[in-house]
Amino acid sequence: MPLVGGGGAGNTVNPAGTGTSINYVGDHAYGYSGIIQGTGGEDVLLKFSTSSEYIVGEWAPIYGSDASDNGTWFVKIDGQVIWEIIATGATTATFANIGNKILIPPYSNVEFLVEIGNNRDVGVAFAGRVY
Repeated sequence: MPLVGGGGAGNTVNPAGTGTSINYVGDHAYGYSGIIQGTGGEDVLLKFSTSSEYIVGEWAPIYGSDASDNGTWFVKIDGQVIWEIIATGATTATFANIGNKILIPPYSNVEFLVEIGNNRDVGVAFAGRVY
């Protein structure tokens, strides 16, 4: 049976995979925020810390609302924005920003964030290999 568990400081076991933590299964890691409703400000989708491993993976923003407002997804490592994607109303449900490759260094604090209009359905999915 594979090892399933949350990783990094303060994370708990989460085999379903939804929530803000990262989950480890053997030498793979994943995170899925689930669908949340935006508050109109900056919302945390995933927030976790890595230990001595580094992770090579891909992430995809999720925009479930077919609305005319824009959304901005951010990835921060140790408080620094390393990635920003803006979705306009024209790219909503057919959002094309899938498969964004990312390298997450060891001993890092990682955040996936979104800024979007109030009550818009959004999320993020992340999966990678742990080395």
